[in-house]
Amino acid sequence: MAANTQENITQAAVSDAVRIEAERAAEQLAKATGATGASVEAGVDLTDLSEKEARKLESEEHKALGYRPPKGSLAAEAKAAAAKHPEGSGEELNRADLRDVAQLDAARVELEQSAPSTGALLDPEAVVGVAGLTEKEARKLESEEHKALGYRPPPHSLAAEAKSVASKDPAGSGGPELTRSELRDIAQLDAARVELENAGIIDGAGAVDGVGVGPFSAKEARKLESEEHKALGYRPPKDSLAAEAMREAAKHPEGAGEPELNRAELREVAELDAARIEAEKGAAAGATGGVVGVAVDQDVSLEGLSEKEARKLESEEHKVLGYRPPKGSLAAEAMSEAAKHPEGDGRELNRAELRELAKADAVLVEAEKSGVATSPTLSAASSSAPPIDLNSINAKEARKLMSEEHKLLGHRPPPGSLAAEAQSAAAKHPDAPGAAGGRELNRAELREVAAEDAVRIDEAIEPKIRRGSRGSRGSTGSVGRISPTGLTGAAAKIELDKISAKEARKLMSEEHKILGYRPPPGSLAAEAQSAAAKHPEGVAPKKELNRKELREAALEDAARIEAERLSQSPPSLSATGELSPPAFGGLSTGTAPSGNLDLEHMAKDQARELQSEEQRILGYRPPRESIAAAAQSLTDRMDNAPRGIRV
Repeated sequence: MAANTQENITQAAVSDAVRIEAERAAEQLAKATGATGASVEAGVDLTDLSEKEARKLESEEHKALGYRPPKGSLAAEAKAAAAKHPEGSGEELNRADLRDVAQLDAARVELEQSAPSTGALLDPEAVVGVAGLTEKEARKLESEEHKALGYRPPPHSLAAEAKSVASKDPAGSGGPELTRSELRDIAQLDAARVELENAGIIDGAGAVDGVGVGPFSAKEARKLESEEHKALGYRPPKDSLAAEAMREAAKHPEGAGEPELNRAELREVAELDAARIEAEKGAAAGATGGVVGVAVDQDVSLEGLSEKEARKLESEEHKVLGYRPPKGSLAAEAMSEAAKHPEGDGRELNRAELRELAKADAVLVEAEKSGVATSPTLSAASSSAPPIDLNSINAKEARKLMSEEHKLLGHRPPPGSLAAEAQSAAAKHPDAPGAAGGRELNRAELREVAAEDAVRIDEAIEPKIRRGSRGSRGSTGSVGRISPTGLTGAAAKIELDKISAKEARKLMSEEHKILGYRPPPGSLAAEAQSAAAKHPEGVAPKKELNRKELREAALEDAARIEAERLSQSPPSLSATGELSPPAFGGLSTGTAPSGNLDLEHMAKDQARELQSEEQRILGYRPPRESIAAAAQSLTDRMDNAPRGIRV
């Protein structure tokens, strides 16, 4: 029987804190970016939902939106899927689970539409400035924007400005009072703007990655959306230039009186933005710990590609980059090889596989083009980036720097990175004059700073990650894997030699949701997908795993990955006297052992000690699903039980 020693209590607190922080990180990421691909981000497999669950989901999303969920919403998709299999196929989700999913998708729908029911965008600042909101209207507006954001509207929000104006003139301008519905429309529109600014997607000038969208007319915006749709191969997402242009054009359909852009000019802008979007997606899906070799996780030999496959690959990489793949790209090398053997080796890759290869190589091409992949180790002597003063950096610059470094690394910059330090510093002085001697750094300068720090992080983790060679089948270069061995509990029950493709997909979805990023090579989810590819239907005899069992396994493996990731964080710059790394939840970075507690025989003072330890690590009271809360609840029940009865 395990002993509830001080060491075990501390270890259990650390382990559970890692799990809780990983879950919170996933939730914060969803809030920051909205939910594109809601069924994946929300961890919902539509093929599992029954007709009853689909109806409940529709009801909850209806409540969250205030109107019937439109076509394309998760609720609508769930109903369509449930019509084919009314009984569902997984563990039934309760009303609370479905409510969370519905609210997440409602936020996505609202951010994408970002328009009132009239079909035309209102200019919220104009409404406040011209109509002169009363104090009562300002309070209602704040309430609606609070609901839309999920948190109190920040100082730069429309609601905050409206309250400030109304405090000076509580009676307003005497105009017709705005209804709750009208105020809701304005609040939702401004909430969309706040979320996009917080995510670093747009800045105060209404620009997306340096490309202004103000002058577009409604006609130009429609053409731009059409071109970006073609370039991407799917509808431009809410953070795209086309989507932003459509929102802006709704305010001024005639444009700003500038000469109208022709189709070719709009196509060029669309392809540039499409390349940005696809490169970001490719980085998130295809890189772990930095820019790695293209064919690391793809069983691809250029010698085996046919001429037809090479042409498709070139087409896909052209779309992603927004220009013809250059000499040295995977597509160019594939075309060269295919000229020698037009028929290939007989194993034809489908369009989806070629698209993934193209995306991964596009990230590498862009990185090499900007000098990231070939730059020497960052040093003060060789640095070409402008100096950055963390004592003067503001919140806006820190967000942009985080966004740029995130794109380059392909994952969220870890503790100790310049982006993480910048955000920590900016929190103390969000309205500082700027990190470049009293002025703000522009997007290009921040990108250069981010590129150099990304190289430093990449080099620091180099022993753990070996770069593969482009396009070689069976290459020895690969991401440094840490096999998921030594797992206990639910994760140990996953039989990789018998797992089916369906179970592997669910496990990947669960672990993705918990971590907040795609599970890396070496994770239980990645290993499961690799194993399931050999036996998609599973291997009999085996017990089919339900969603609950897969979620528990994913939680355990996510805690392991987060602990290993923390232990591999790059060294801080404190050795140079410039930076010091923030601690994770009040602890120095290191592996978080799991601990081995016997909750059944835990004393009240030990439960209190566990609660105290976990609160110290998290920096806030452990939530009800934490191990500390479970221990406290169990000891309370034992105390309240009649004498002689063991709970």
